[in-house]
Amino acid sequence: MSGRRYVAGLFENGKAYVNLHTAGFPGGEIRGQVVRK
Repeated sequence: MSGRRYVAGLFENGKAYVNLHTAGFPGGEIRGQVVRK
């Protein structure tokens, strides 16, 4: 499975998330699930 197909599958199955990293919080400042509206 290619990277693009894998990522598309994560979005389609509700398993994708965003993790925002900053200099102050290099491990991740905020994380949120990506959901379909």
